[in-house]
Amino acid sequence: MVQYAKQTWTAREGTGLNRYVKSGETSTEVTLVNSPTAITVAGTPITTARMRHIEDGISDGDDEIVFTEKYVSGAKNDPLLSLALGLVYRKKKELTVVKTISVGTQPRFCCYDGTYVYVTNTDSNNVSVINPATLTVVTTISIGPNPRFCCYDGTYVWVANYSSNNVSVINPATLAVVTTISVGTGPYGICYDGTYVYVANNGSANVSVIDPLTLAVVTTISVGTQPVGACYDGTYVYVTNYISNNVSVIDPATLAVVTTISVGTNPRGCCYDGTYVYVANDGSNNVSVINPATLAVVTTISVGTGPWGVCYDGTYVYVANNGSNNVSVINPATLAVVTTISVGTGPWGVCYDGTYVYVANNGSNNV
Repeated sequence: MVQYAKQTWTAREGTGLNRYVKSGETSTEVTLVNSPTAITVAGTPITTARMRHIEDGISDGDDEIVFTEKYVSGAKNDPLLSLALGLVYRKKKELTVVKTISVGTQPRFCCYDGTYVYVTNTDSNNVSVINPATLTVVTTISIGPNPRFCCYDGTYVWVANYSSNNVSVINPATLAVVTTISVGTGPYGICYDGTYVYVANNGSANVSVIDPLTLAVVTTISVGTQPVGACYDGTYVYVTNYISNNVSVIDPATLAVVTTISVGTNPRGCCYDGTYVYVANDGSNNVSVINPATLAVVTTISVGTGPWGVCYDGTYVYVANNGSNNVSVINPATLAVVTTISVGTGPWGVCYDGTYVYVANNGSNNV
C-alpha cells in the first residue's frame, strides 16, 4: 500500500471528483498492482502535486489506470514511479445502490435537466420530480395518460404520452406543463439533437419532428415497425424498431432515413457514449454496439433478461434488465460487462445526473 495525506488528496478531488476512488479499506490508501503478482510499496504520502505528476504518464482505461512505458523511462529519480512499468493503479467505483425513492405507479423512464430528475409514472399519469441534492421527490406533475420516455432540450422537458398521442412540454422553472403537442399514434421514445425534438410513434411507425422554438411538428419521418427508443450521437438520430429488429438512422440535415441497421431481437432503448451507440435488445437479452463511423454493429454484449433502458455516465454504460431485476454495467473500453447490480422489480428506464444513476423500477414503484 502507498499511503497519502488525506488533506492533499482533498484538493485533488476538488478538481476531478471521483477520478480516483480509494481501493483500500480506509480512505487513505491507494493500491498499486503488478499482475499477476501484487506488489506492496512503502512510501511517503502522495501529494497533490505528485499525483498530477503521475497523471502525466498514465492512460485512463476506465477501471484501471495504466502507467505507460514512455513515462517510466523518465522516472529514474522517483523510486515509486520506477516500479511503474507493468503496474496499474486500480480505480474502484462504488457501483452500489445508495438509496431507493418512492415515486408514482409503474415508473417507466427518467431524464435529467441539470437541476431535477424527472420520472414518468405510467399508471398514475404523472411525473415525479426528484431533487438530486436531497434525493427526495419535490413535486408531482400531472401529464397525459401512459407516459413513456422523456428528454430535456435545454429549455423544456418533453414527455411522450403513449395513450393520448401527444407530448407534454414541461417548464423546469415552474415545474408545470406549458403546452401539449399532438404527434403520431402511441408516442414512445424521444430525444433532442440540438435543433429538433424527435418523437418515435410506436403505433404509426414514424417519427414526429418538433421545432422547440415554435412548439409545432415540422415533419413526419417513416421508420420501421413499432419504433420504441431514440437517441442522438452528434451526427445522426437513431430510432429502435421493436418488431423490425433494426435501427433507423436519421440525418438531421435532411430529416430523412439514411440507412437501417439490423440489431438483436426487439430493440428498446439506446444511448451514445461518445464513441459507440448502444442498443438494448429486449428479446435476445443483449446489447448491439454500433459504430457511428461505419453505421454497422461492431459487437454484441450479453446482459441480463429483458434489457430495456440504457445510459452512459462518462465511465460506464448501464443497462436496465427488466426480467432479471438488475442493471448490467458495461465498460466501453473493453465492451464487456464488469458487474451486475441488483435493483428493484422490473427496471425499465435509466438516466444519469452527473453524480448518480437513477433506475426506474416499474414493478416496485420506486427509483
